[in-house]
Amino acid sequence: MTAANALPADAIVRRLPPPPAAVAAVPDPPAGTPQILRFTEDDDWEEQRSVLFSIEDKAGKVTDWTVLDNPTPDMALEYLDVCRRHGVLIGASHALEVMLGPEGHAALRGHKKLKIRQLGDVTKAVTEKLISAVADGPKGA
Repeated sequence: MTAANALPADAIVRRLPPPPAAVAAVPDPPAGTPQILRFTEDDDWEEQRSVLFSIEDKAGKVTDWTVLDNPTPDMALEYLDVCRRHGVLIGASHALEVMLGPEGHAALRGHKKLKIRQLGDVTKAVTEKLISAVADGPKGA
């Protein structure tokens, strides 16, 4: 990577998903008091994954690679922030790494016979799962 197209140090903030923040139950304030949302850490979030793609090596061995099924809203907001700051292609790359995990992302990058349509299908599935975390809330939370 040349200096002209190098990413800033803060381009990819984190590689592993944190637990999501959840709205804590707050009693109704007295009348006339402004409503304030309170966020607490949700310890109940557990990563859920499913197979997204398989890669067959030269020897015929097939390896299944998984995607995160229940991304959290903060992961989706981070993806949108990377897209806004660095462009959609950098955002898609970030989404692939976060959602596939380091090993799955490396397997996809290292697959020499990967076709552009296959990459598009994987990228679409990954980004749709991230956006649904904002639209629908996290699954399994």
